[in-house]
Amino acid sequence: MPFSIALIKGNYPIAFWLFFLAGWTDLLDGLLARYLKSQTKLGSFLDPLADKLLAASSFIISGYLGILPLFLVVLVVAREIGIFIGLAVYRHLIGAIQFAPSLISKLNTALQVLLIGDVLMEKSVLKLPDFVFDFLVIALVITTIWSFLVYVHQGFADLKKHPKK
Repeated sequence: MPFSIALIKGNYPIAFWLFFLAGWTDLLDGLLARYLKSQTKLGSFLDPLADKLLAASSFIISGYLGILPLFLVVLVVAREIGIFIGLAVYRHLIGAIQFAPSLISKLNTALQVLLIGDVLMEKSVLKLPDFVFDFLVIALVITTIWSFLVYVHQGFADLKKHPKK
C-alpha cells in the first residue's frame, strides 16, 4: 500500500526504494523458509499472491500514469486474469493444482520486476540507456504470451488425463 501511494503521488524515489525493499525482503523470506524448512501451505499461497498484487498494482498504476505503454499493461494484466480463471476452472474440474510455475513463467516474473525497477530507477535514481527499456518491453511481451500459452497447454493436457467429475 505505501508503495502504491508513493507511485500514485509521483514520489518516485520513495516508490523505487519501497519496491526494492519489497523485492529483497521477499527473496530473503523465501530463502529463509527453504533453509529453515519452514515452508507452509499458507505461505506458499500468500507469497505468490502478494507478488502478483505488487506486480499488478505496479503495472496498473504505471500504465495509468503513462509510464508504461498501455498495450503492455493490458497484456500483463490479461495474462494474470487468464491464468487466475484457468486455475479456477482447473480446480473445479480436476481438483488440487499439481503443477509448479514453468521456467518461462519465472523469467516472465523476473522481467516484470526488472521493468518496473528500471522505470522507477530512471524516474528517481539513475537514467539508463533507452535500449534497456525497449529490450525489457520486447522480452516481456514475448515471455508474457509464451508463458500464458505454456499454462494453457499444460491445463488442457491435464484435462485430457483426468476423467470428468
